[in-house]
Amino acid sequence: MQLTSIDLNLLVVLDAVLDTRSVKSAATRLSLSPSAMSHALARARELLGDPILVRAGKDMALTARAAELRPRLRELLEGVERVLATEDEVDPPALKRSFSVATTDYVELLLLAEVSREMARASPGVDVYGRRAGDSVVDELRSGACEVALGVFAGLPDDMIQERLFHDSFVCLVRRNHPVLRRRLTPARYAALEHILVSPRGGTRGAVDERLARHGLERRVARTVTSFLAAPFYVASSDHVLTIPRRVGEKLAGRLGLSTCEPPLDLPSLTVSMVWQRRHDSDPVHAWFRDRIAEVAARLD
Repeated sequence: MQLTSIDLNLLVVLDAVLDTRSVKSAATRLSLSPSAMSHALARARELLGDPILVRAGKDMALTARAAELRPRLRELLEGVERVLATEDEVDPPALKRSFSVATTDYVELLLLAEVSREMARASPGVDVYGRRAGDSVVDELRSGACEVALGVFAGLPDDMIQERLFHDSFVCLVRRNHPVLRRRLTPARYAALEHILVSPRGGTRGAVDERLARHGLERRVARTVTSFLAAPFYVASSDHVLTIPRRVGEKLAGRLGLSTCEPPLDLPSLTVSMVWQRRHDSDPVHAWFRDRIAEVAARLD
């Protein structure tokens, strides 16, 4: 017997008949007319080659095959209901699931660390796996290698959904008592310093160089590092200057005994976003996880 030759609505009719043992009651439950119900039952009997209901005195009784079929049919229909159900309710304490998040160490420090603490407290069964966000992050989201990406993104394709989380500006870090702190920092004095550049992909130019060029100035990038968290440690023991996102710069400056000063340039702000592939948009558990990230990010602004 091929499923394509079966009207699966008959299974719903059959379930109602087996449960109520009454054609009339089954018709009322399914909002069918008595004649429509009788016609559907006749087709079900033909499908099974079994009368299903037989007269037993004043009542109707299930045949042996129908009685055997009843629990199996109920289990089957419950399984279909679970497949088609929209599960809007999420039980965080009972949740068991893992999420892979692609991000940078900057966002990991500011955002994902606090998300992790909240998960440990409210949803101990949820595992969060971090990975470095690289040039292939869109492909990783598409393949499922990661489910969420956090960072600064531009030019995303249509199958990616982007939610802006928070904005950030830039600050300069230098060692305490650095000579540059004795006078006002001008673009020329700034350009004359030896600079550290955070460059995860290995380049030696960034937004600072573009702004300096507008003043007819160039800087020397003396060091490039791949990590936002490692860069301030270079500053602590040198005369180099580091221009870094303000939130992470100010967070680490106090811990390392560094001084901060404002860049003497009109540097563009940056926007940190959360990105996911469109197929996850209606997944209630995925949406719940995204909401936790967005709530933590909202406290940063």
